[in-house]
Amino acid sequence: MTYTDFQYLKLLFPTILRQSFRDFEVIVLDNGQNVSVQEYVTSLQAECHERIMYVSNTKGDEGYPGGNVSAVRYAKGEYVMILNPDTLLEKQTIEFLVQEFSKQSKEVMVLVPKILIRRTDIINSMGMRRVRPSENIYTNIGYLERDVGQYDAPQRVDAFDGSALMFRRQLLQHTYLFDPRFFFGNETVDLAERMSKLGFYARTCPRAVVRHFLRGTVASSKQNDRYAAIIVRNALIHTLRNTDRGMFFRTLIIGMCVRNIFGRLITGQNRRMAIPYLKGVLMFIKQLGEFANPPFLSKQSS
Repeated sequence: MTYTDFQYLKLLFPTILRQSFRDFEVIVLDNGQNVSVQEYVTSLQAECHERIMYVSNTKGDEGYPGGNVSAVRYAKGEYVMILNPDTLLEKQTIEFLVQEFSKQSKEVMVLVPKILIRRTDIINSMGMRRVRPSENIYTNIGYLERDVGQYDAPQRVDAFDGSALMFRRQLLQHTYLFDPRFFFGNETVDLAERMSKLGFYARTCPRAVVRHFLRGTVASSKQNDRYAAIIVRNALIHTLRNTDRGMFFRTLIIGMCVRNIFGRLITGQNRRMAIPYLKGVLMFIKQLGEFANPPFLSKQSS
């Protein structure tokens, strides 16, 4: 899925096309209906024939979850890989992920590559875990650590970052992929929690390496505050949906209000960040009714 990422797609595609694993298709879902993206993908189609598909999202910008949901509907393979446009693949990334899936039990529905920041040895994510067992707030495992092999043993993880992951298509027979209404943030955590309730889980595949540019997705501080508030809202939505009431109220009262709103205001530590947390909590209260029902009336199978 892409929005305004033409400059990154031109870096990503060569790394896709030189993969050691060759039996795959590429679907580019353009949330921004960008003429430059369409022309670029069309030029690649002439070289790779039917392996590359361009889809213009006529619904407009549906954000990360909506765009990827629309793209996955076109996928035909047994395994589906979701990639942010601002990523690069090492030569054997897809091969290692497919090999790892062949070794795993059917309960493993998602594999997480080693995601490094740009062309450095600094980790972006090795999956996700809860910050505290008592609250339903997640963080990237290994974030900003230097990669010295400390996460090279594959492990089960609580959740996963959305910039790069591979899942079994069979998962969509059991639950939907993402809730498009989330628009930005926590959609993968929501999926991971739904998977866990169904007896499925995610594991890391450290041999598969993806490099992430971590580009800025919004231009102004006002926009950043809005997206931060949406992330807070989404965190409360998936916590209410997927956990018990005790976990929800601890997350709302202690995690969001005490630590991140009142705590920041009282201590003065990054006080400005209290504002989007407050806006996110208010947004959650105001919009809760909009999220009362599942995003799809039936299971998303294609």
